[in-house]
This record gives sequence, structure tokens and C-alpha cells, in this order.
Amino acid sequence: MPRRDFYSSSESLDSKSRKSSQSKPKNLTSTFTFIKSFIKIARIKFLPHSFLLSLLGALSSTKSLNYYALAHTVTFAMTVHVMTHLSNDYYDYETDLLNEQRSKWNGGSGVLLNGSLSRMVVGRVMFGMLFGILGSLFASAYFDPHSPFKGYSLVLSLAIIGLAWGYTAPPLRFQYRGLGELTVALTMSVMLTALSCMMQTNGHLTNTFSTIVPLLFIQNFSRMMIMNLPDVESDLKCGKNTLTSQVGVETTKEIYGAAQVVLTIAPLVMYFMNYMHPAVCIGFLLAAMRGWQANIAIQSADMKHISKAENKKNLPFMATMHVLFTVFVVVVALVFMRAENVFDSHLNRIDSSNTTTLIH
Repeated sequence: MPRRDFYSSSESLDSKSRKSSQSKPKNLTSTFTFIKSFIKIARIKFLPHSFLLSLLGALSSTKSLNYYALAHTVTFAMTVHVMTHLSNDYYDYETDLLNEQRSKWNGGSGVLLNGSLSRMVVGRVMFGMLFGILGSLFASAYFDPHSPFKGYSLVLSLAIIGLAWGYTAPPLRFQYRGLGELTVALTMSVMLTALSCMMQTNGHLTNTFSTIVPLLFIQNFSRMMIMNLPDVESDLKCGKNTLTSQVGVETTKEIYGAAQVVLTIAPLVMYFMNYMHPAVCIGFLLAAMRGWQANIAIQSADMKHISKAENKKNLPFMATMHVLFTVFVVVVALVFMRAENVFDSHLNRIDSSNTTTLIH
């Protein structure tokens, strides 16, 4: 009898251990699935854009880099960028359900559609990020004596958050009123770059900034119209009146083509008028070649039946790569400008030192 109890208790323990060992991989798998889904909804592949724009704005200042301010700018920009992606998926859920042309580069992440994450979880994380960003900004502004988020920089940061949140979130819903393309171009290419520059110069903008940013705005605006191109049919079905769906695919094609003309000619004009450094001009011209490649693909697409066009899903990818490549080469040009200035100042110091020696 005791022996039977011993074996029965051993079997019970073995059964519990087997259940425990079976539950651990399951829990581990669900954790990995959650992390993978969150990375997908955060759309990490788009974050280099905000990182490069933050770096570009800092490099466009005339002072030596304040790495403390730059770290704050990059953290702020990328956090707001992720929050916007979550908000976009959350509030565009009904639209994305109707979208048969979704790809890796347009139409949301698809995480909510396949049930990998629930809307409740995404909503909680999204609002948590919103209030976390706001709380961090005010805490930094009022408790950190060295915080770059003060004065105009704080006001501009709050404006960026407001526009980013209002991109798809009610009551503003800029993307549903034909203002989404303008909002993205203004927020990222102008306001974020200006914020990064101002945080380096204590609230001032530079001539380099004023020559570069208008071109980046034009480029990003035309790119956003292409991003919405494959979604036109589903957007119209659910009343999402993007600018692309309002003006139509033919006009969108013309706008993108006109933007490439401006992005090719304007750098040359500003260079010959001594407004733009030759390195920056060369960077824009190199990037313009990618823009024309994208434009050729857009012109050759069947715009009257965009849902049947074979390369429709490649168009947002090509337009996005053009933007990223442009910002990257301009950043490289600005680094070259800074290195050139350091070299020139070093030569000037040597010349002045030699002059002083000759006088003595």
C-alpha cells in the first residue's frame, strides 16, 4: 500500500513536471511572437528616415556637434515615429481590411489584420507612448538644466507630436481630409530637421538648412502621394479621402514627375547662385538619378487600372528608397563640409603661426 502511494505520487510529480515543461516552450513561443509582432507593427524599416533627418538637421548647424542634444533629438524622433505607426495601424483598421493591394511598404503592417496583436494591446501601448513622450518632454524641460527641450524647441516638439498623432487619429485625421501627405512632409522634412538644427544652435536656423529643407519637403510630399497610390480603391470605399485619391492617379503621376524636375534643376540653380555648397549639390544630383528611375517605373505603370498594374507594389518602395538615399547622401555631403571647414581652420592657424614667427 505505501509502495502504491509512492508510485502514484511519483507519477503525479512526473505528470506535473511534464505539463510544466510543455507550458514553458508555449509561453516562450508566445513571448517571441509578441516581440516579433511588435517589431513588425513598429515598422523598423522606416525609422532610418527619422534618424537621418535628425542627423542632417544637426549637421546643418554651423557649430560643433552637441552630442547630448543630438541623442535627445534622435530618441524623440524615433519614438514619435513608432507611436505614429501604431496609431496608423490602430485607426486605419477598417480601411486596411478592405485593402487588397497591401504590401510591405504600404497599407499598414498587417499585424492587427492577422490577429498577431489585439487592438486593445496596441491601443494601450500607443497611448502609453503618447503620454510617456509628453511626460518626458516636460520633465526634461523643467528638471534638466542642460535639456535642449526649452523655449522654441519645446514648442516645436509639441507641434510635431500633435501633427504626428493627428495624422490618422480623431478628431483631426489629416490623412482622411486630403492633408496626410502634407502633414508627413511638413512634420518630418521641415519641422524635425528644424528641431534638430535649433537644438544645436540655441533656437536659430542656418543658411544651409534653408537651402536643403525645401527640396526635402518637395521630395517627401511627392513620395507620400506615391505611397498612397496602391490604396486608392480601398481608401475611396471607406471614405478615406487622401490627396492621391482626390486628384486621381494621373495627376499624382504628373506631380511626382514635376517634383523630379525641380529636384534636378533647383540644386544647380542654387549652386551657381552661391547658395549651395558644391558637395550638397552633387549629393542632390546623385540622388536625382534614383528619382528618375522611380519616375520611369511610375510612368510605365498602368495608371488607369492601378490595382492590376504588375509593379504597383514596387512603387512605394522605390519612392521611399529615393527619399532615404537623398537624405543619406546629403548627410555625407554635410560631413564633408564640416571636415573641409576643420581643415581650412587648421591651415589658417598654421598660416597665422608662420606669420607671427616671421614678424618676430
